[in-house]
Amino acid sequence: MLVNSTVARSSSKNADFVGMAMAGIGVLSGVLLPVIWWDANVSIVLIVLLVGFAAGAGTFMFAKGRLPILLFFVVFFGVLLWFRNIQSIQGGTGGLGLTWFTCVIAGTIIGANFRPDKKKKAKKLASGALLLTGNDGRKLFEDDAPSATSLVGSVRSLDGKKRTLVSAMRGGARMDFCGGAEGAMVVYFSPDTSDDRLWNMMTTPGSEHGQTEVAIGDLEGSFENWETTTVERAIAAARHFASTGQADPTLTWYASEDVCERRPLAS
Repeated sequence: MLVNSTVARSSSKNADFVGMAMAGIGVLSGVLLPVIWWDANVSIVLIVLLVGFAAGAGTFMFAKGRLPILLFFVVFFGVLLWFRNIQSIQGGTGGLGLTWFTCVIAGTIIGANFRPDKKKKAKKLASGALLLTGNDGRKLFEDDAPSATSLVGSVRSLDGKKRTLVSAMRGGARMDFCGGAEGAMVVYFSPDTSDDRLWNMMTTPGSEHGQTEVAIGDLEGSFENWETTTVERAIAAARHFASTGQADPTLTWYASEDVCERRPLAS
C-alpha cells in the first residue's frame, strides 16, 4: 500500500481552494493596509492592485518553461523598488509596495492554478487509437501514434529514479506502469477511467511477506510484495493492452474500489 497516497490525493483536491483563499487574503491585505495605515489614495491602490494581479497571473498562465520565474523576479522586484522610491516624494502612495507585493503573489497563485496546460483535459481517443505519455528523465513526452514496440521500450526504460512512470491510453481505458525495470514495479489498469471504481492493480500471488519501496513520480511509497510485479510481467501486460486495450487475463489483477484512492496519479 502506498504510504500517504490517499492523503496526497485529498491534498491535491484541496490545493485550488487553499490557493484561492491565500490569494484573497493577500489582495485584501494589500488594499486595506495601505489605505488604513499609510492613508494611500484608494484609486492609486486599486490601479496597482489590477496591474500587479494581471502581471502575476498573466506571467504564470501563458509564459513557457523558465520564463515565468524570470519575468516574476524582473517585474516583481523592479516595480517594488520603484514604488519604494516614489513613496517618499509623492503623496498618497504610502504602502503601494505592499499592494504590489501581495497582488503579484496572488496573481501568480491564480495563474499557476489556471494554466491552460494544467487544466487541459485528456484526449478522448477513438476505440482503436493508442496514446503513450511519460517522462524520459529530461521532459514529459506524449506519443499519439505509438507501436507496441515503443510502449514496451518505454516500460523497459523506467529506472526507478528519473523515469518512474509510463501511461498508455486506448479509448477510455488506461494502464500505468510505475517504478523501475530493474526492481519492483506497480501496474494499474482501468477499462474506463471515468469510473473510479473500476481501477485494478496487477498482483503477484505467492510473494514473500514484506514490503517494497516503489517510486511513482515525485512520491515514493511502500507496497506489499504481492502488490508489485516484475518488468517481464509488466511487458506482457503492455503488449496485450497495446493490441486490445484490455488487461491480460493470463495475469493476476486485484480489483477494489480503494485502488483508485491509493493511486497517487490523476485519472
